[in-house]
Amino acid sequence: MCDENEFNNALKESNQELMNDPDTKDFGIYFDRMYGNRVSLWAYCHRKGLGVNCNMHLESMHKTIKYHYLNGCKVGRLDKSITTIRRYTRDKKVERIIKLTKGKTTTRIQEIKKRHNKSTLLDLTINQDNINNWSVESEYTPSQFYKIKKINDDVCCPMICSVCKLCIHTYQCSCPDDQIKSMICKHIHFVALKTTSTDNSEDITTLSAVDIENTNFDATVNNHNNEIQVHIKTLENKKTIYMQEQFKEKAISLANKINNITNNEHLQEALKKLNSIEAFIEATSNNDKTLIDFIKTINEPPNKKLKTQDTFFSTKKKKKTGKTQ
Repeated sequence: MCDENEFNNALKESNQELMNDPDTKDFGIYFDRMYGNRVSLWAYCHRKGLGVNCNMHLESMHKTIKYHYLNGCKVGRLDKSITTIRRYTRDKKVERIIKLTKGKTTTRIQEIKKRHNKSTLLDLTINQDNINNWSVESEYTPSQFYKIKKINDDVCCPMICSVCKLCIHTYQCSCPDDQIKSMICKHIHFVALKTTSTDNSEDITTLSAVDIENTNFDATVNNHNNEIQVHIKTLENKKTIYMQEQFKEKAISLANKINNITNNEHLQEALKKLNSIEAFIEATSNNDKTLIDFIKTINEPPNKKLKTQDTFFSTKKKKKTGKTQ
């Protein structure tokens, strides 16, 4: 229910029913005290465009850190907690790189493709109010029309439909699917397919089940490659900073231990080693090794089965051993 007036009327009627029934009167008082006076915090009609947000991802992250990284133990030290969180973010970056390399599509992308497929089978009445506004008939309630408005001409995010060439910010629809779930609904797909001028009817196609699983959007390939580069460089930088800190700690420790050496020969030998290390640092500090760009050369489906490895056998003839009597 996305209309505020309709929701307010329905809320008043439900409150009256709860108050008039002796069995539910206590609950009606509790509901009115706890929820009735702050409807804007939980009602969908006041949270349009925000999506159905919940804390499931946060709870999942907390469970993973608590039981997989801390083994269910409490940690009272701040440094250990920070180290654990850094390990968690590092592993998540690696998982993200693997998903991007395999070309795995997200659940939201798959839902967008399913709605596109459904829109190709619809035969609804569409009225164009003006240049960027349309009215589309509801599939299940023919007397109801949803308002669609075009608010952006460019694709500005990865959540796109590869056939309609639009993202979730291109159109806005008054249906619950778009208002509540922030999804490219079937009405938007229907308008996009009807209003797009195509020279070939094959441009309006239905994505197969294989496409839903394996197709990568052309508009997001470069973004994925750039994201992979960012993750790789971030992991590399963290490793470099960690090794630099280790080197500094070693250098400070050696400087404190040098007073314990009294033998001149030993001091001379240690000085030679330090001179060689200093020369190595000066030689390599100006020749930083650049990270080789990650190039995706093979685009294979993530669920492709592994090729059976060829079996090799020895060509050496076995010696025949005669039976001794």
